[in-house]
Amino acid sequence: MNINNMRDLANDKAANKITLVVLFGRQKAFIYHLLLIIAAMVCSGLYIYSLPGSQFWQFLFLLIASPLIKSCTQIYIALNDFENESAIFNEQLKNTAISTFVFSLLFSIVLIT
Repeated sequence: MNINNMRDLANDKAANKITLVVLFGRQKAFIYHLLLIIAAMVCSGLYIYSLPGSQFWQFLFLLIASPLIKSCTQIYIALNDFENESAIFNEQLKNTAISTFVFSLLFSIVLIT
């Protein structure tokens, strides 16, 4: 949702919508986005680590961090590329949604087993 708000900043301002992106701007919203991703990875990894008898394979869901990091680099590029920003934001919105779904699915499988 944060990526969507970064993409729609001008429209949200024009419509007087109050979002974090409108309040803080795109640069700080990007930092917030990074913190959300990092916090999710760290907290989920620590949770699995705290389980008794956790095994190495149970941390494989953290590999999903790679496409999320790539997405973050593309979003950073979009912040400074005004000509292609909408297309980049749309692509990364899709990539982040898919990556988040896969992360949730893999994390759930780890918890079930």
